[in-house]
Amino acid sequence: RQRVDTDWVGRAKRALVENRLFLEAQPIRPLARNSHEPPHYEVLVRMRDDSGLAVPPGAFHPTVERYNLSTLYDRWVIAATLKWLHDHKSALERVSRLFINLSKDSVVDPATASYVRHAVSEMGVDPRRLGFEVPEKVAIGNLTQSNQLFGELRRLGSSVSLDDFGSGVSSFAYLKALGADVLKIDGLFVGN
Repeated sequence: RQRVDTDWVGRAKRALVENRLFLEAQPIRPLARNSHEPPHYEVLVRMRDDSGLAVPPGAFHPTVERYNLSTLYDRWVIAATLKWLHDHKSALERVSRLFINLSKDSVVDPATASYVRHAVSEMGVDPRRLGFEVPEKVAIGNLTQSNQLFGELRRLGSSVSLDDFGSGVSSFAYLKALGADVLKIDGLFVGN
């Protein structure tokens, strides 16, 4: 595994430097069929290999997280999403909000909120068009940092989503403590 990881660390770093990352958007649709609100989307980072083929996320994401590259990747996604919003103003009537996943490393990094604030200001994008997703276990396991980050992102005008809710062992009391705007229930509870 270490040999494979070492190979993927190099690939992941090169993909950043050589700009071989790209974004995909997964629609988040309302359950109500008569909703007239444009859909939200979850923004997902993807990678191309040296030959230009898309790499499955499961191949590189674990290595990115294990070897402290998550913050670099998160910031790339934030910057690329803001650039897309800036460059595609005409598409904004078809998009309500774009949700960006944040890793544990970004949640505990005290510079994350100021990075987002600066990037939003620099690109001239309405921060209400952004949402940030944090997995339940990351938010609960880093409660103080999560609350601080969530508060700063919400003051900016962005929303916060708690992802994979119910997959951990946390109680509903944490919901009140975290003050998330959106709750994404783990698929285990809604499947079938």
